[in-house]
Amino acid sequence: MAMSKTLQCTLCEEKFDEKSIKELKFFPHTMICSTCYNEAEKDKSVCFAKKKQYDKKSLVCSKICPDRKVCKLYIRMQHAN
Repeated sequence: MAMSKTLQCTLCEEKFDEKSIKELKFFPHTMICSTCYNEAEKDKSVCFAKKKQYDKKSLVCSKICPDRKVCKLYIRMQHAN
């Protein structure tokens, strides 16, 4: 039986497998899960996934923020609904 590698969310410490990555339940490049990102999206004190605060031309949104790729994905998904 093959052993599946698991990765752990750095915020909630839940463990995820490769299937979770394919299903966009875990983002290995940030080591944060979709549950924690969903909480950040709801939190008014953070800029994550806030269309009015996102500026693709700004240095923070385009280069510095470690969540920039996932944030952009969440904003796109908001407009798809």
